[in-house]
Amino acid sequence: MTYTYMWREYPFIRGDKCYRYQTSDPHIHKKMRQRKDFSLVMWGLNRNIWVYVSKKNNLEKAKRTLRNLTHSSVKKHTASSVFLAQSTPYIANNLRP
Repeated sequence: MTYTYMWREYPFIRGDKCYRYQTSDPHIHKKMRQRKDFSLVMWGLNRNIWVYVSKKNNLEKAKRTLRNLTHSSVKKHTASSVFLAQSTPYIANNLRP
């Protein structure tokens, strides 16, 4: 299982609305790549890792976006202001009648 992380880009600047989303899950990467409000700002060369930036009006909207991307609950890391959500593998049901 992989985790998707979200944090505010500049927490020390008042009124900053940019949030960064980091994932190593190709399925979540595809979802973020298809959204118009996300921009790819960093990717890994030797490893699957993608970091996107998106502007959100407040923290609740940013957490809701993370929850919608991963379809799981959002938790706050205790030592920092980073939020994370666990990505579960997508299993398609290919049953034929």
